[in-house]
Amino acid sequence: LVGSEMCIRDRVKGKVILTFYVNDEGRPIDIKVQGSLCPSVDKEAIRLVQEGPQWTVGGGEVTLEIQF
Repeated sequence: LVGSEMCIRDRVKGKVILTFYVNDEGRPIDIKVQGSLCPSVDKEAIRLVQEGPQWTVGGGEVTLEIQF
Protein backbone atom coordinates (compact mmCIF):
# COMPACT_ATOMS: atom_id res chain seq x y z
CA LEU A 1 0.00 0.00 0.00
CA VAL A 2 1.11 3.53 -0.66
CA GLY A 3 1.33 6.13 2.13
CA SER A 4 -2.12 7.67 1.77
CA GLU A 5 -3.82 4.26 1.47
CA MET A 6 -2.03 3.11 4.61
CA CYS A 7 -3.15 6.28 6.35
CA ILE A 8 -6.82 5.52 5.60
CA ARG A 9 -6.47 1.81 6.39
CA ASP A 10 -4.79 2.50 9.73
CA ARG A 11 -7.41 5.14 10.64
CA VAL A 12 -4.82 7.70 11.56
CA LYS A 13 -5.87 10.08 14.34
CA GLY A 14 -4.62 13.56 15.05
CA LYS A 15 -5.09 17.05 13.71
CA VAL A 16 -4.51 18.93 10.51
CA ILE A 17 -3.70 22.64 10.78
CA LEU A 18 -4.83 24.85 7.91
CA THR A 19 -4.38 28.54 7.21
CA PHE A 20 -6.46 30.53 4.75
CA TYR A 21 -8.08 33.89 4.01
CA VAL A 22 -11.78 34.62 3.57
CA ASN A 23 -12.83 36.39 0.37
CA ASP A 24 -15.63 38.97 0.02
CA GLU A 25 -18.17 36.17 -0.55
CA GLY A 26 -17.23 34.46 2.72
CA ARG A 27 -15.39 31.59 1.02
CA PRO A 28 -11.96 30.34 2.12
CA ILE A 29 -9.14 31.02 -0.36
CA ASP A 30 -5.40 30.30 -0.48
CA ILE A 31 -5.77 27.25 1.82
CA LYS A 32 -2.42 25.89 3.00
CA VAL A 33 -1.60 22.91 5.21
CA GLN A 34 0.62 24.06 8.08
CA GLY A 35 0.43 20.86 10.12
CA SER A 36 0.06 17.68 8.08
CA LEU A 37 -1.33 14.35 9.25
CA CYS A 38 -1.03 12.48 5.94
CA PRO A 39 -1.86 13.46 2.34
CA SER A 40 -5.31 11.84 2.17
CA VAL A 41 -6.43 13.29 5.51
CA ASP A 42 -4.98 16.71 4.62
CA LYS A 43 -7.02 16.61 1.40
CA GLU A 44 -10.19 15.77 3.35
CA ALA A 45 -9.57 18.67 5.76
CA ILE A 46 -9.26 21.06 2.82
CA ARG A 47 -12.45 19.65 1.29
CA LEU A 48 -14.36 20.18 4.55
CA VAL A 49 -13.30 23.84 4.70
CA GLN A 50 -14.05 24.45 1.00
CA GLU A 51 -17.50 22.84 1.13
CA GLY A 52 -18.48 24.08 4.58
CA PRO A 53 -20.62 27.09 5.48
CA GLN A 54 -19.70 30.68 4.68
CA TRP A 55 -17.21 32.45 6.91
CA THR A 56 -17.42 35.99 8.25
CA VAL A 57 -15.19 38.28 6.21
CA GLY A 58 -12.46 39.58 8.50
CA GLY A 59 -9.38 40.56 6.55
CA GLY A 60 -6.73 38.52 8.32
CA GLU A 61 -5.33 35.04 8.00
CA VAL A 62 -7.39 32.29 9.66
CA THR A 63 -5.73 29.31 11.39
CA LEU A 64 -7.93 26.28 11.89
CA GLU A 65 -7.20 22.94 13.53
CA ILE A 66 -9.33 20.01 12.36
CA GLN A 67 -9.30 16.93 14.59
CA PHE A 68 -9.53 13.46 13.03
